[in-house]
Amino acid sequence: MYIAPISPDHPGAALFIADLDDYQNSLYPAESNHLDSIEALKQPNVVMLGALDKKDSLMGMGAVKFVENYGEIKRMYVPESHRKKGIARRILHALEHLGAARGISTLCLETGIYQEAAIQLYSHAGFNSCGPFGAYPNDPLSVFMKKNLPGFSHLLSISPFREADRDQVVALWQRCGLTVQWNDPNKDIDRKMAEAPDLFLLARLRDQVIGTCMAGYDGHRGWFYYLGTAPEFRGNGVAAALVRRGESALAQLGCPKINLMVRKSNTEVLEFYKGQGYGDDPVLVLSKRL
Repeated sequence: MYIAPISPDHPGAALFIADLDDYQNSLYPAESNHLDSIEALKQPNVVMLGALDKKDSLMGMGAVKFVENYGEIKRMYVPESHRKKGIARRILHALEHLGAARGISTLCLETGIYQEAAIQLYSHAGFNSCGPFGAYPNDPLSVFMKKNLPGFSHLLSISPFREADRDQVVALWQRCGLTVQWNDPNKDIDRKMAEAPDLFLLARLRDQVIGTCMAGYDGHRGWFYYLGTAPEFRGNGVAAALVRRGESALAQLGCPKINLMVRKSNTEVLEFYKGQGYGDDPVLVLSKRL
């Protein structure tokens, strides 16, 4: 399973939204239901995340709406067939990470008094009761909660690849355009795990993989491969932190110089590496596929 942004009109999300509407309408009167429509969820200040399996089937969803200086959790839903698997917790954590990446210090939410499982989920995640916020009325059927978020740098950690990370890593590479038709990402992972696995570095926010860097050393030169950051977390220094950790690991092995290859058309990545102190060498790169 992996977590990634999805469109609110994704077929699975649209079905989940309809199910959630029916459930909410069975519990509360219309004036106590604050259900954002698909169109409202498609606005630029809203990000919806989905939990997807290996076949990209939707297993759960949640959204965060950014409003002035806080974020609001919306449309958290996991169907009964996928409950008690930790999916809602992982989606909620991922929404918190998005808030931290946007510089938001507080997340808020509104739920109903009869949704005990949801209230328990939020309480265990560190949300505390609060009063109405934004345009919400003081409704006796509503429960309002909020949580203060740590800074993004306090959440970010870098550590070696673990087998349990495989699905997330492959999904991230595909989202970042790092895979090509003639390379099997799973075989690339297998080869790396057989040779210097400690140099396969991942950037994490709790259990969510948001960046990768595969470093190598042949005794003469070091190399970087598969450097990438999830698009929604770019601009927060994730790739730079991975490069610094990779450089440090290679330096400890006695590596005197690091080489890397970037397509000339990929100007954004070229500028990133130049900003990290890398320069263009007067050489041609030749290759032969075995």
